[in-house]
Amino acid sequence: MPLELLHPMIIHFPIVLLIQAALIDVLVTARGDSLSGAGVLPLVGRFSLLAGAAAAVTAVGFGYLAHDIAVDKGFSDSLIEQHEGLGVTTASVFAVLALLRFAAPRFGLVLDGPRGLGAAALTVAGVGLLLTTAYFGGALVYDHGVNVSLVKP
Repeated sequence: MPLELLHPMIIHFPIVLLIQAALIDVLVTARGDSLSGAGVLPLVGRFSLLAGAAAAVTAVGFGYLAHDIAVDKGFSDSLIEQHEGLGVTTASVFAVLALLRFAAPRFGLVLDGPRGLGAAALTVAGVGLLLTTAYFGGALVYDHGVNVSLVKP
């Protein structure tokens, strides 16, 4: 399997897991529960956030490989840079959010009320960034044919 095809395969994991984490955050805060609690939903939300962040970092790594291959095939480096920058920013934001969310219960920080709402809002805002990143990635494939078989730049 060509290496440039691994990035588009992997990116679906962080997209689904991070959207799931945001939806769970909204549900938990709407119920008045703590995002740092030991209940099933808060735990699933934290693990979705952590797994999604890890998958996003992995996708960025494979994105760098796909970028290099696309440039070697003749695609413009500047064409890809916006998506790449957004991808790195998105992965970084979710990595920090995941670390903070896992640190909260360990340090006795209760994420309910305004704090929980703020934490959930950050996750939802991160999903907005994630969807923007995905939009520009889709444009690379569907508008420009980057790393698509049988397409010449």
